[in-house]
Amino acid sequence: MSDQREQVIQEWTVNLDPIRFTNRENGIKEWLVQNNAKQFLICAEELLSSLPKEEILQEFISRINTAIQFCTEQNKIAALDFSWYYGGDPIDVAYAYGLASCKGQVN
Repeated sequence: MSDQREQVIQEWTVNLDPIRFTNRENGIKEWLVQNNAKQFLICAEELLSSLPKEEILQEFISRINTAIQFCTEQNKIAALDFSWYYGGDPIDVAYAYGLASCKGQVN
């Protein structure tokens, strides 16, 4: 991996803002309550609280690190994105795919 690509990844990781994610989550919750979907929110929160958080987190970290490592080794990949595919199964996969270009930029 080139030093420049490694620096971009390190800068991107440092700039992740957990407050942004919390604000987004709170905004979604507020919207659901305001749009008569509070019962849906309650059911979703109960379901999420029953999941094995640590196991899911460790699996995510392992897989995202694998994806990042692969992409940084492939100079033709400029961006990494994910797309969840629902094929009728209540549990399905989120595919990761590399892009040859991207419109955003690292600050």
